Amino acid sequence: TFHKKLESISKGKNLILQISLDSTDSTINDYTRGKTAKILKNLEQIKDSSIEFQMATVVHKLNLKSAHNVIDEFYPYIKRFHFLNIQHTEEALKYPELLMSPEEAQDFWLNLSEHSKKFPNDLFLPSLRIQLRAMGTATVDPEFSLHNTASFDCSSCTAGHTHINITSDFKVLGCDIAKDHTFM
Repeated sequence: TFHKKLESISKGKNLILQISLDSTDSTINDYTRGKTAKILKNLEQIKDSSIEFQMATVVHKLNLKSAHNVIDEFYPYIKRFHFLNIQHTEEALKYPELLMSPEEAQDFWLNLSEHSKKFPNDLFLPSLRIQLRAMGTATVDPEFSLHNTASFDCSSCTAGHTHINITSDFKVLGCDIAKDHTFM
């Protein structure tokens, strides 16, 4: 089966498979990403897998009030979640109905921070925990104290596209904030 093949590929490797899903509501997800039924079917098949998964959700006007529900739907077999605001890229600007105001985005992050309190502290990727801290909605574990001045007011994330980081043991990183989870 599909998940057995993935397990054999990932065995003994530091591999985290990311699944992108903006909503379990097919009306919303099919509009932004498509193939919701197939994604949900695959998620059902892999939920007993030994593979480590994380879920990425782009927050936009259509899922602003419901994006956090993916946590309730898929935790605990997906243990890490990553949320990010829709970016004002050339492609996104073609869909102005998806773009949020800064106030709407701030409300989402405040609600997400409150909602996440029912889950373990490592529910989010380190970069997202830092983002929540930068917005004044969460504290950051001491392991991230080097990033006290992190700022997330950029218009889009270019990590891995404009630069890479190579550690002393030759690990290649696309993101120096989420360095424990972004080996290439």
